[in-house]
Amino acid sequence: MYRSCLCPRADKEAEKEDEAEVEEEEKKKKKKKKKKKKKKKKKKKGKGRRRMKKKRSMWNDVCSSVNAYFV
Repeated sequence: MYRSCLCPRADKEAEKEDEAEVEEEEKKKKKKKKKKKKKKKKKKKGKGRRRMKKKRSMWNDVCSSVNAYFV
């Protein structure tokens, strides 16, 4: 910031003004950063889980028969 007077009083006043400007800018930045959080949509539990259960049970049957073969 440009000062016409170089006395220490003017220097201190200018510093206070600079600090005030910096604080205002920081407050503006903080306000801009705040955003509303989006709500997550719940996944519907449906047929897909049933299919997985069937596949698991089939794999368990195959796996147990394979294990019996190797033992």
